[in-house]
Amino acid sequence: MRFIAQGYRAEIDGFRAFAVIAVIINHFNKDFLPSGYLGVDIFFVISGYVITSSLIEKNNKNFFEFIIAFYKRRIRRLFPALFVFVCFISLITCLFNPYSGSSLRTGFVSLFGLSNFYLFKLSTNYFSDAIELNSFSHTWSLGVEVQFYLLFPFIFWFSGLRDQTKKGYKNFFITTLFLSSLSLFLYLYFYETNQSASYFLMPSRFWEISIGCFVFLLYRKRTFFSQLLGKISPFLILILMAGILNLPRSASVIATISITFLSSILILCLRKDTSIYYLFTNKFVVYIGLISYSLYLWHWGVLVISRWTIGIYWWSIPFQILIILFFSIISYNYIENPQKIKIWFISRGRLCFGGSILLVITSSFLSLFSRSVQEYLFLGNDSDPVNTFLLDKYELGIFSYKCHLNKFSLKSLEDCFYNKQSESKQIYLIGDSHAANYFPTIKELFPTYHLNHLTIGGCAYLPSKQITNRLSNGKDNCKLYVNSMRDYITNNAREGDIVFIGQSLRGGLRTNNLYFDHINDLALSLKSIFVPVVLLDGTSAPIGLQKLCTKEFYRPFISEYCQTSRKEVINRFANFDKLAYEYTAKNENLFYAPLRDGLCINDLCSNFTQNGNMIWTDFGHITKNSAKDLVPLLRKRLVNSNFYNYIEKLDY
Repeated sequence: MRFIAQGYRAEIDGFRAFAVIAVIINHFNKDFLPSGYLGVDIFFVISGYVITSSLIEKNNKNFFEFIIAFYKRRIRRLFPALFVFVCFISLITCLFNPYSGSSLRTGFVSLFGLSNFYLFKLSTNYFSDAIELNSFSHTWSLGVEVQFYLLFPFIFWFSGLRDQTKKGYKNFFITTLFLSSLSLFLYLYFYETNQSASYFLMPSRFWEISIGCFVFLLYRKRTFFSQLLGKISPFLILILMAGILNLPRSASVIATISITFLSSILILCLRKDTSIYYLFTNKFVVYIGLISYSLYLWHWGVLVISRWTIGIYWWSIPFQILIILFFSIISYNYIENPQKIKIWFISRGRLCFGGSILLVITSSFLSLFSRSVQEYLFLGNDSDPVNTFLLDKYELGIFSYKCHLNKFSLKSLEDCFYNKQSESKQIYLIGDSHAANYFPTIKELFPTYHLNHLTIGGCAYLPSKQITNRLSNGKDNCKLYVNSMRDYITNNAREGDIVFIGQSLRGGLRTNNLYFDHINDLALSLKSIFVPVVLLDGTSAPIGLQKLCTKEFYRPFISEYCQTSRKEVINRFANFDKLAYEYTAKNENLFYAPLRDGLCINDLCSNFTQNGNMIWTDFGHITKNSAKDLVPLLRKRLVNSNFYNYIEKLDY
């Protein structure tokens, strides 16, 4: 059974406009349209629809001709605009971003359709501030589509759908339905276990694009089911979609699934006699849809550069929109539009040759910037709180090559905890890099003690069930570290020694009885020899974009990025505080000393301490000087918890 010829549907481009506008609004201000990022999911559905439509119309005689023609069209569609965007924004990024290496690498791998893998490898949080400061993080969705294109034409050809027969339709439907079901399962599974995988990897996104393929087939076959869905009011569907785009980020799973299926229904019910059809076929709306790829590319680059420079404010938005439109229109008319660029790719051979040459040039260009030239292009102040912090590591032991580790070994234990000063009282500082942050604080408050520390990046003093595969896969030997710390301290600590434990609170993931039981067990094992255990909280930058808080001539407005209330900082981990105080009330040698609000000034938490010291080196690590500013607060917390009363009892 042959399908009915379709032709161009202008309303699909109108739907693209709706999707890209939702994304852009969300990227300007997440609070205004909290789930506007789901416009990308709408794009996935539309892509599935359009790519199936494109392949159905082709009459290639053999598979080789079919596959070459397919990839030629995809390269012509995606690569030229992406290439120009990456080169231009890379140059601008080097001027204003002192940490441009990650952005440049993301841009480089995006040219090969691999930026989603790169972001996943970095364990990037889809909603993190690192995403907002990376000029090319949005290209992850292009990576998903490119990887889908590597698989889909094979399914299309070998299922027999190319022949447009009943058997071919059945084979395609069964194969794609199986893969889509598996993909949806992976999305739901990874969302609970590894959110980076659920968002960035093609296998967990395949189901969204493939649903668009099903929609095309339903639309063309005019089945009873598709005709039934086609009778639904598109106005009602659009209202429901608008409601979903306003859902909070916490509802992302149900929002993603809902927006995907509603997008499918909307494509089926966009009838010519409806108001939404007329809206979506308006010339201006259709044009926005036609340039949506360029809009998607350039809007993010403009916004990221804006964040690194003047910021994004109500008064700046009109100018930023004009800049986005300018570059997008230029990109569409002179780079993206196949009619304009046909001289680039006259033949198959020239396509491969030209594409290879461009990739080589771009690779060399980006490699050069990421290694040496970018430091000469950067227009800002050379002083960097991160570098200042690292220069002090040998003086204080913070993040030292010996005692703050990437991978634990028993040799490290001997090097860092073995102490010949047998007459001195000992302090044992254990945990992750957030524990190491407090090294200067503890050292200054307890000058007569010998301070031992042995910490591991990413691995706190955790119970076995909380040590993830990433931590136990041999990279850092987290389980061995935890067990060795417990054995060493319980066997070697003496009356009057002190144990300090610190850790990142990881968004509250350690706010549970399992973690606190583990901490309490160590305290109980030391209770008989009168060794107190002090639990510290983790530092957490009060603002998300703290890298933007240094003053530069091109960054005149930084206040909105760089401050928040003391109440918000305290409330961020209030449940952790609650459990900590409950456990310390039950055990006389277990104490809690929260310090995260100690660098605030009155009710305002910013990027500088009362003494004018820079606080943050990144999203949660603090400088040496700001750590020293915490000494009075640590003393106060210990006094209020009766820690010194406990210590004084030991002297009698």
